[in-house]
Amino acid sequence: MQTRELLREVSWERHPGIELNPDPGMDILYLNGRAILTAEEMNQVVSLPEDTILLKGDDLIALHSRHTDAYSMKEGVLHFNRESVDRFSVREMDCAMVSRPWDLIHLNSGVLQNDAALLPSEIHPTADVSIAAVLEARDAIRIDAGARIDAGAVLDASHGNIVIGNDARIMANAVIIGPACIGPGSVIKAGAKIYEGTTIGPMCKAGGEIEESIMQGYSNKQHDGFLGHSYLGEWVNLGADTNTSDLKNNYSPVRMATEGVEENTGLRFLGLVAADHVKTGINTMFNTGTCIGVGANVFGGGYPPKFIPAFSWGGSDGFQEYDLERFLQTASVVMKRRGKELTDVEAGLLTSVFHATSESRKAAIHQKMETT
Repeated sequence: MQTRELLREVSWERHPGIELNPDPGMDILYLNGRAILTAEEMNQVVSLPEDTILLKGDDLIALHSRHTDAYSMKEGVLHFNRESVDRFSVREMDCAMVSRPWDLIHLNSGVLQNDAALLPSEIHPTADVSIAAVLEARDAIRIDAGARIDAGAVLDASHGNIVIGNDARIMANAVIIGPACIGPGSVIKAGAKIYEGTTIGPMCKAGGEIEESIMQGYSNKQHDGFLGHSYLGEWVNLGADTNTSDLKNNYSPVRMATEGVEENTGLRFLGLVAADHVKTGINTMFNTGTCIGVGANVFGGGYPPKFIPAFSWGGSDGFQEYDLERFLQTASVVMKRRGKELTDVEAGLLTSVFHATSESRKAAIHQKMETT
């Protein structure tokens, strides 16, 4: 596996035994991490003959070679040497590609269906499914070991598969409409409404109303409030009654700023993209197409800006820089509550991100101060 130098130590720590950043000249199959592949497309990749490349237009999907002059690595990204193309057998593949954060949201329903098709639809003998729970289209529902489905819960897979992971709990009167996936150990709170196209990662707590959204592991949105067409990283916590708008009043395409530069997404529905360790206070409101960087803490009345830099502290009235040591202390406490430790390696990665985003954060804070 090839990673950026910034991520190498964390990757080693999280995935011991995996060879990272292999030496040039080895017989290596590279796969572009932005490619979203079906099972059939993945089979094509793993069976690529040597000295073969897969392209989608100008995007490199995969490369199988041992020739070091055919490619170069820069910051963990593979760059194909076009001058070497005559040496290769070139094949085309029209697969889905992720170029922007919102692509993950847009593609998620299809990915859920493709992945669910690879799993047998079954209820594990150790799963505790109440006789008062409703399982619509049972043959499209998978419930893994130790999962619990309480009385009054509704799992409706009539329009897409539903997968419930190991030891997950679906509390009373919660409704899940497929395609959807609830990760291992996660809890869907009583009365929650989880609509199609939603992925809840491992060890999350989810409640209120969630539609076509992705929550990565160990994140919480367990109170009332709407999360629509949004993406949450790991260790995110949305305070009670946090709401996202995912549709503009004039129904025009949503614009989103990443690194402060706004662009037209071409999507009519797009809510919030929040990076790891983001926290929001009670009753926080987000406009369509809001992007929040790592470690930001957002609170207060009114709508905050649509672009909130990493490690910012504040809301609609303005931001200041989040003190790094205070942030790391809070992150450590949060992780310990879930039986995890903020290791020196992870703290080092977050510190690196803090310093790397310093200039954009100061510029955004200064601009906000000038306009208030």
